[in-house]
Amino acid sequence: MSLEINPAKISAVFALGQWHYVAPNSFVVDAYELVRPHPISPDRSDIRALGDLYPKDKQAYSGACWENLRGERMAMPLFEVKAYKFVW
Repeated sequence: MSLEINPAKISAVFALGQWHYVAPNSFVVDAYELVRPHPISPDRSDIRALGDLYPKDKQAYSGACWENLRGERMAMPLFEVKAYKFVW
């Protein structure tokens, strides 16, 4: 059995000890990467998987990202998200 949660219907996530409210249709889960300009070729990007920066037992290759109700973008490793509020 699986629990199906539609990301478009998530209204809040519980992470880092508090609820974070999510703007409508802004929640996504994707690869957790840091993208920065390539040091030698500015027309290319240098991508670093942030999971490589965590201890082996908490490697974070998936991340959660959303816009809060003030229009700020939030991102964190998916393992930090402990609960979701969503509309049915």
